[in-house]
Amino acid sequence: RREPDAKVIFCAGHIEAVQIGSTFLLGCYLILSGMDCEQARSAFSDCDQLLKRFEYTDCLQISDFWEAVHTAKEMGWLKFEEENGEEVSIGTIDIDEYAHYASQVNGAIYTVIPGRLLFFR
Repeated sequence: RREPDAKVIFCAGHIEAVQIGSTFLLGCYLILSGMDCEQARSAFSDCDQLLKRFEYTDCLQISDFWEAVHTAKEMGWLKFEEENGEEVSIGTIDIDEYAHYASQVNGAIYTVIPGRLLFFR
């Protein structure tokens, strides 16, 4: 990281589900940017109470999902650079296309990583 002591401030509104989702995605970004899971967890230490209220099942926490992202990155499943070290654009999300496929009518398909990973509801 260029500025390891810099703070990131984000606003996710008042809806708890949006706050949790935003925290999850930011944690994934930190992990994909080179942090390990413990560093990502500590980056959100002020959000502990919010993250403790998240329940996917009785036994899964957001940190478990971050561990999965970290493992996928370590195993090379989420690889974002060429062998020679040059960065590769992972693409961007076309918001109109995203909204189209996110609709239940069109299959509720979500792009997680452009060109690499889809989520089906």
